[in-house]
Amino acid sequence: MATSTNNSPVNAPETGRKSGADNSRTQETGLLQLVCFRLSQEDFGVDIHHVQEINRRVKVTKIPQSASFVEGVINLRGKIVPVIDLRRRFGLASASDQTKESRIVVVETSEMTVGMVVDEVTEVLRLSTDSIKPTPVIAQSEVEHQYIQGVTNFPVRKDDASGKSERLLIVLDMDRVFSRDETKALRQIAEEHKNNATATLPA
Repeated sequence: MATSTNNSPVNAPETGRKSGADNSRTQETGLLQLVCFRLSQEDFGVDIHHVQEINRRVKVTKIPQSASFVEGVINLRGKIVPVIDLRRRFGLASASDQTKESRIVVVETSEMTVGMVVDEVTEVLRLSTDSIKPTPVIAQSEVEHQYIQGVTNFPVRKDDASGKSERLLIVLDMDRVFSRDETKALRQIAEEHKNNATATLPA
């Protein structure tokens, strides 16, 4: 996957909402494209149709008295977008500090646009929909099952240092990651701070 320089945005290949016809063709072929990233050494994937763009981390405008997983808001070329720490959202161990690999993945759910802070964006995978299996009762992850669409195993990259031939990939259901009340609160944050967000991503 391409990386960004000088905080410029990077569109993952074919990111953004596709037309209904394009979505239908993808479903008919039985293929799924996933933008993959890591959190606390676990691998996650999001349907590429949800991903608007991927950016290097920038300083966000903090929001007092917001949920613990809310980092703040950014100005995405005129649109105020709430940013959340996905580690905290899932109750995973918090990162001590951001690294040069940290990214903000901007996604669109059915209700809102939100930026998710992740440890590293690794690749875009093209998988058969049949390879995505229901989450087992005992999953190798601390992430609650309600957020998960399914799981699959995928071959590791040549530069992977884990020593494993395969890794478990957790496919997130972006329309279930936030409750109705949380979605309402995040949308309200974006609306209330549309004139106050100072962290701006370049055009």
